[in-house]
Amino acid sequence: AEIAVVKYVYILGNNAGWAAPEAANEETYANWRLVDDNEDGIYEGTFAMDGIENDELYCRFKSALDGSWVADWSSDATGANVDVVSGQSMPTYQGEGCFKLAGVNGHNLTIVLDTNNANVTFTLD
Repeated sequence: AEIAVVKYVYILGNNAGWAAPEAANEETYANWRLVDDNEDGIYEGTFAMDGIENDELYCRFKSALDGSWVADWSSDATGANVDVVSGQSMPTYQGEGCFKLAGVNGHNLTIVLDTNNANVTFTLD
């Protein structure tokens, strides 16, 4: 039998209380990861957004909990935070900038990260 290796991308940010991106926090990040179910480079997840500080999500994405805050997919290579609009695709860059999405509390948030084309879409229900 072939063993399926599930691939994840972790969501770093205030969603996870700014927990350090290291193996010791894997349990924290288990609730904040995108999954590539089809092994096609498209990572997806839907999350119930409650209790997010100031009702604003700040996040970036990383493929491994290796201790570094430099993300594989961030909002800006220079580290600038970038506002996003629900349903609008945004380009990603390696770096430490956060995607910023306001008005998240009480909603479900679907995130689709396309690692092939280096873009991400945040959609609030």
